[in-house]
Amino acid sequence: MQGLLDAGIQLLLFFFSFLTPKKKNLILFGSGPADEFHGNPKYLFLYLVNNQTAWEYYWVTGSKARYKTLRDRDLPVLYKYSKPSGRSSGAGSWWWRNLPGMFTI
Repeated sequence: MQGLLDAGIQLLLFFFSFLTPKKKNLILFGSGPADEFHGNPKYLFLYLVNNQTAWEYYWVTGSKARYKTLRDRDLPVLYKYSKPSGRSSGAGSWWWRNLPGMFTI
């Protein structure tokens, strides 16, 4: 029963993705369920951040420690559990302002 519910939610999100505007020049990176910063995604992210400027690149993590480490290195990073704040800047407000444009399938 749970598998059928999951399939129904995925199908609903698939159709919803066509109704939302998409940000064409945005790429989000992450690495596995442990939110580690390693492997091929890490090296591709670092290469693109340092060599390509036509797109926006962000590393998305659920680890506060990883978020702080990457932010301290001046890398574009988003904390995936952040909530919108009253301020107009910061990862939390960016995330929620741009969330509708990030649905791609």
